[in-house]
Amino acid sequence: MNAQRQLLLVLIAVMIVSSVLTAGCMSSNNKNETNQSQPTSSGAEQDQVLKLMLVKIRDVPAATTGSLESWNETWIDANTVKVNEVSGDKSNDTTTVFSNFTLKRFTTIDDATKFVKGETNGFNLFSTTPQDTDPYNRATGHRPLTYAYYIKTSQVQLGQPIINSYIVQTDDIVMYGEDTSHS
Repeated sequence: MNAQRQLLLVLIAVMIVSSVLTAGCMSSNNKNETNQSQPTSSGAEQDQVLKLMLVKIRDVPAATTGSLESWNETWIDANTVKVNEVSGDKSNDTTTVFSNFTLKRFTTIDDATKFVKGETNGFNLFSTTPQDTDPYNRATGHRPLTYAYYIKTSQVQLGQPIINSYIVQTDDIVMYGEDTSHS
């Protein structure tokens, strides 16, 4: 029952995140300053769509689930960024969510699809219909032609943190990572 509740909470959070992204909510109530975009190791210009998507994603915790405790972006190259995020949950003062994810822009939609197909073993397809509030839609001004959202929820032992892993493809951009909830 606890795993079902956690899955339901994740699904509700996804819907809330989507709604907030549509509204473009931004908050300055962050407890700590966040690490802004850093130059890539190669010195190449960072992908503008990825940068805009990061802004939309970064502002979600403070507006929906509570507070953004920390945000650290590491640009691997011009088309790949890794993010480590810690946020609080205003519905439960004792819950902290640790998020680690990567946003990667591929050369083509086919390349992104091949990557996703190679990574989704053990995942469940959650949706193939993008929300109008998807960060990609907000960054590009149009809905993606290709969209797939995969999720996998795991818990090593009852009472241990729940890990929600995800892979989301929006055209030639893939976001993959995991959220771990600690109470």
